[in-house]
Amino acid sequence: MDCKEFREKISAGNDFDNEMIEHKEKCSECQKWIEKELSTAPSGVSEEAWNKAVSKCLPSAEKDSDKSKPAENYIKSDSEENKTFMDYYLSGLKYGIVFGLAIVVGFAIIQNKNETNKVQNANKEINTASGSLNLASSSLDLSIATDTEILPLPVLK
Repeated sequence: MDCKEFREKISAGNDFDNEMIEHKEKCSECQKWIEKELSTAPSGVSEEAWNKAVSKCLPSAEKDSDKSKPAENYIKSDSEENKTFMDYYLSGLKYGIVFGLAIVVGFAIIQNKNETNKVQNANKEINTASGSLNLASSSLDLSIATDTEILPLPVLK
């Protein structure tokens, strides 16, 4: 296989066959061409996502395409690889419960504060009303009229 045929097959999106793999391993010019083609991300794809995809598909391209970032950025740790859906679900559930409890406690605090304000306002109204009653009874001379006479009522203090 010559370089032109190899590059046409790669550009067309053909799968690698044994002949293409042998040519890529032997031909340094085609290796450089592939690395050059893979070094820039296509339009609409971020550089980080492109480099991650290239490093997963072609481990040899990772070394040349992004030397500034360490290789462990693209490799999951053992604990992260072994996580199941249930691990993620339970983690989310923990945070959800904590968030829900925070909301309930917040509403309880607000409700308690509102009830305290209502009691204080009611006490103020009672004090104000009883003060005005005392004021009214001390300033008025009340009496009861019967058929024959008018009887004065005692003054309340």
